[in-house]
Amino acid sequence: MRNVLKHRGPDDDGEYIDNQAGLSFRRLAIIDLSPAGHQPLSNEDGALWLIFNGEIYNFRELRKPLEERGHRFRSSTDSEVIVHAYEEHGIACLEKLRGMFAFALWDKKKQTLLLARDRFGKKPLFYTVRHNTIYFASELQALLEVLPSPEVNATALTYYLRFQFIPSPFTIYQGIHKLPPGNRLLWKNGTLSIEPYWYLDFSRHSGLTIDEAGREFERRFREAVRLRLVSDVPLGVFLSGGLDSTIVTALMAELVSEPVKTFSIGFMEESHNELPLARLVAERFRTNHHEFVMQPDVVAVLPKLLRHYGEPFADSSAIATYYVAKETRKYVTVALTGDGGDENFAGYEKFSLLSLLQPLMWIPQSLRQLAGKVMKNVGMVLPSAFGRKVTVGSQLLGGSLVSQYIDLFSVFSDPELQQVLIPKYYPERSKSAESLAAARISDLQNDTSFIRQVSALDLRLYLPEGLMTKTDIATMANSLEARSPFLDQEVIDFTATLPDDYKIRDGMRKYLLRRQFGHLLPPELLHQRKRGFDLPVNAWIRGTLKPFVVETLSSQSFRSMPYFNFASIDRLLAEHFSNHAHHGIKIWALLCLALWQKEFQR
Repeated sequence: MRNVLKHRGPDDDGEYIDNQAGLSFRRLAIIDLSPAGHQPLSNEDGALWLIFNGEIYNFRELRKPLEERGHRFRSSTDSEVIVHAYEEHGIACLEKLRGMFAFALWDKKKQTLLLARDRFGKKPLFYTVRHNTIYFASELQALLEVLPSPEVNATALTYYLRFQFIPSPFTIYQGIHKLPPGNRLLWKNGTLSIEPYWYLDFSRHSGLTIDEAGREFERRFREAVRLRLVSDVPLGVFLSGGLDSTIVTALMAELVSEPVKTFSIGFMEESHNELPLARLVAERFRTNHHEFVMQPDVVAVLPKLLRHYGEPFADSSAIATYYVAKETRKYVTVALTGDGGDENFAGYEKFSLLSLLQPLMWIPQSLRQLAGKVMKNVGMVLPSAFGRKVTVGSQLLGGSLVSQYIDLFSVFSDPELQQVLIPKYYPERSKSAESLAAARISDLQNDTSFIRQVSALDLRLYLPEGLMTKTDIATMANSLEARSPFLDQEVIDFTATLPDDYKIRDGMRKYLLRRQFGHLLPPELLHQRKRGFDLPVNAWIRGTLKPFVVETLSSQSFRSMPYFNFASIDRLLAEHFSNHAHHGIKIWALLCLALWQKEFQR
């Protein structure tokens, strides 16, 4: 299990075994590079043993009072703070940890195993129980070393076809689970219990003026960036040319004495290329800038990436993240990112689209559905960019807020899913994607605003299950650690209290960010429309990837899957190849599924 995870920790390995537990570890050395940072590590008397993936950013603040209470430290690592914090506070220590983490702590005296995962799922943690034994790992492929042929979870498969990813606690396999973000698991005497130790409260309101809110956010965010600069290895920044990574770069440039190392990736397709904007930022802050133009070998890289994900994952931007991480790792071991800015400050286009549609929700659904059909027909004959917005709007008009939200990033809509899946595997309503998403915001009050509901869905569903999964696997596959200041708990606890019009005003998304940091940024960037990091899969599938797609989706292993109406899939392919429709995201998702099937289902 340990050896297949060498990419996550190429610097060291270790294990601890007694008559009840075995802990094994691969280390990516970031803080205290000496042998004292070796894991598994223990407390003074060897009663507690820890393996830990991630970073605790407030470890120095936690360490001082622990030392004052008599705890003795053997290293300068953040890892050791967890052991002594548990000694002092028990499982309540989780509430004190500010960072990203997945860890296992074995308490020999209590014969109890504690597994825990950070608040936003920045670090993954999988587990399964077999024959009164719990197995756990940072990636699915490690669990397959002890469970070589688990059955496919058909419910999880339908979630994948809707979301592009499989949300916790599900995995693609029956009986293997993801520990949800912000949760802890206790295992004692063969009994398992899981409970959340934290949740993001959207019921509070700051009461601050916009000037006060701007100053308070800047204070918290500057502190979040500063804490993420603690490292004994070189650091850099993923600089996309967007607002969020530019702000991170600007503050980092103020906080360090040497030029910031920045890393940007571009595309041959001009519509997907942000290198010119990134270059402007690099010049403004005099960074040590590195650019890469991506010409991905999808045929070689996609199967490799899916091996790391261990299950189907259809966000095509994972390839871009993988490539920029691969190049960045040649220069640094840690990279800060702008992840989380859009979720905090209503940065996605969907906030604008859904805002326009919300006033129409009083109209009876039957009439909205009829209007949606008309809009869809109009959208199909309009120019591509505007036509797509009209078409997306038509899809959203007929449903609830949750169904609208899912339709914005789903692979297959609910009606399309009915065509692609045979009836036996079409999910019951209680297992539908809408039901799962609605459960993520079931604690919100009925009068919770639209912006807060969508932000809650982003921060509780899309960000941890999709974005963080993508970033962790794509970076750690290259032994690179990614750190996200926008996802600092002190930052998000505060932004969740802000009024809607501090986030989006007069159609301007990320209003407070632009207002507070605009003086630092190149003017060209302030009014630049947001570009996605997605790849041009529609064109690729019709062009260079067509033979690979046809061969893979007609393979015997894929066609042997019992879930699909393959006549419907063949129609998708024919319509796409003939340019009668754009089914790129659907075909990409099926391609990822088929490649996963080929790799793992033998």
